[in-house]
Amino acid sequence: MKTYPYITIKVEGDIGEQLYQISYIINFMRKSKKSKIRRQLVFLNDNENTYWNTLFNGLFTFIDKEKYDSINFTKVDINYDIEKSITILDNIVFEGCLKSFTYIDKSLYSKMLNIVYNNEDVMYPAYYKYRDILDNFSDKTLDDEMVSLHISKKDLIDIEYYKNSLENMNKKYVVIFTDDIYWFSNKVLDKINIDSKYNLYYVNENDKSVEFVLMSMFKNHIIEKTSYSLWASYISYYKNKVVLTP
Repeated sequence: MKTYPYITIKVEGDIGEQLYQISYIINFMRKSKKSKIRRQLVFLNDNENTYWNTLFNGLFTFIDKEKYDSINFTKVDINYDIEKSITILDNIVFEGCLKSFTYIDKSLYSKMLNIVYNNEDVMYPAYYKYRDILDNFSDKTLDDEMVSLHISKKDLIDIEYYKNSLENMNKKYVVIFTDDIYWFSNKVLDKINIDSKYNLYYVNENDKSVEFVLMSMFKNHIIEKTSYSLWASYISYYKNKVVLTP
């Protein structure tokens, strides 16, 4: 049985950061195939990486740490010239930080959508939660009448950004995604002047995969400076969506 060189990438960080890494390696595999170079894509079965068993469940081939450590990988920086990397015929592991959408064409974008939305155990809870949010405001609430607002205590940026974004977005229904509801409602709410003209809904979801997919279902987004909310807004399927960023 013919074997092919292994190729992998160090996958770590939040969901958004992992999607950068996964999209990069898929793009690399496609370029390798065009160059008639066959490789076997594998990932380290890291139990600390919970998204392998939730959001990305059943999509990839995994190897355990013992086998992974036995493979003689050539380390390649993720920012190294991708065309030069293709000529490397050894087992390759990509490492480093990459945060760019520039290489994601229409085909790869569709592939990443399929990856994010593949797991019914994540999709259905997110979808029903989204419907509940619509109904919470009124039974006639439209997608375009809502805006998701992502704000984290640990990644808090300028409060003025949120004040201005809410005014510019001008949506009546505001859905709050935050890592600390108590902190937001008691320490931040007054500072960003969310008054009676807004109706608020706080998302309280412990499953980060479900929360991420739920956030991606919104048409309008006020995001923070994180890969997590950037990717959620990026894969939102609306053609005329509105995304405000720091």
